[in-house]
Amino acid sequence: MCRRRLQGPKGIFSGGGAVARNIYRLSAAVYGAGWSAQLRNALAAVKSGESQTVAVYVTRAAGSAPSATVTLKAASESDPAKTATAACTAR
Repeated sequence: MCRRRLQGPKGIFSGGGAVARNIYRLSAAVYGAGWSAQLRNALAAVKSGESQTVAVYVTRAAGSAPSATVTLKAASESDPAKTATAACTAR
């Protein structure tokens, strides 16, 4: 399991005021032969300017590459152009 903190993009607005909490759509990818990645939940609610730990669960098949790069992406549901990414190496 790879754990990284994702920092939510600041300055996301809705209507006339700042959003106190934003919903992010999560996606995970793994780059390494024989590895796979899963998320327990494809959504996360994060207060503006704060971060949240998101777990990405990785598995490897017999004969897989010795390591893989796991990437987590979060895109704001209210403004999909607002994204954050995090990566780690699984061994």
